[in-house]
Amino acid sequence: MPLTFVFFIFLNSWFISLFSVIPFFVHTTKKQVAGEYEAAPEPIRWRRAFGVNTLVAAVVTAFLCWFITSGLIHIRDW
Repeated sequence: MPLTFVFFIFLNSWFISLFSVIPFFVHTTKKQVAGEYEAAPEPIRWRRAFGVNTLVAAVVTAFLCWFITSGLIHIRDW
């Protein structure tokens, strides 16, 4: 499998999994600030979210590469 194919699988899985990982890092504020909506979220920890997202995308990419190279699915037939 060409390295560019693996890179684009990783890139696609990274952006797709980003939308499923980000909600785990959004929390509402515990303290009430005057003039602010009570359900306003705290700032997102982007580095941690991107790190977890990269790990999830790497696992998904490894699984997809294994699945394609194992012969269970034939990409050339499509």
